[in-house]
Amino acid sequence: MLLTLLWGIPLPATSDSKGYSRSIRVEAELYRHRLWTAKSEFLVEAPPEKVWAVVLDQIDQWSEFVPRILFSRVVSPQKAELIVSSKTTSWKEVHKIVQGESLPLNERIQKSGQNEATYHKLLLMNLPWPIQNRWVLQKETDHFDPAKNAYNRRFVLEAGNLVVAEGYWRARPHPENPNWSLVYYENSYDPGFQVPELIFKPIVKKETRGVLEAVRKRAESQHEKPASPLQIRSQEGLRSKF
Repeated sequence: MLLTLLWGIPLPATSDSKGYSRSIRVEAELYRHRLWTAKSEFLVEAPPEKVWAVVLDQIDQWSEFVPRILFSRVVSPQKAELIVSSKTTSWKEVHKIVQGESLPLNERIQKSGQNEATYHKLLLMNLPWPIQNRWVLQKETDHFDPAKNAYNRRFVLEAGNLVVAEGYWRARPHPENPNWSLVYYENSYDPGFQVPELIFKPIVKKETRGVLEAVRKRAESQHEKPASPLQIRSQEGLRSKF
């Protein structure tokens, strides 16, 4: 319990029959001097399309429900090009470029085929001490596999005051329950300076877990969950007594 309070390390949680836990466990490793990689695999009690609605369609609202996100928006290709060509690392200058853009989301996304899309995500993050706020413009490519009802995303850094910020999201139907998802996440980044591993590793794990928990909570809250097989059997048993 003390570790949970101090570092945000989750206590053991219940699992399904395949061993997928409700607890979101994040692995964090330091590579090549300052390059950190955080990754996780976790269960969401909502189908993949509900997860993806949060991961893509609601990016403009991330600042409302994801911890430490101060600004979030899919920007148009034209605005993304202006940000990249400016070569600035100043958030004030970047915000001036995108301020006032009112295009609907579907006009800010470039579709390449029926099941692929590319777009540019702009984030401003309020990171914990001793790190100053960081912003990133990331190019994201989504692919949907209708045969497997599976969603994939790769993202790479286009501009910002991080040196590296790249990774992926994946969402697959749960093998036993298509109304649930298995979500895979990996993010590699270089903050631009070195922090002792003993200090930074717990921060990386806690902050990554906060993002993933927020996405899961949002997806599950927007999904009307059907009764589980156990609940159905219990209800049928009760009805048979009358």
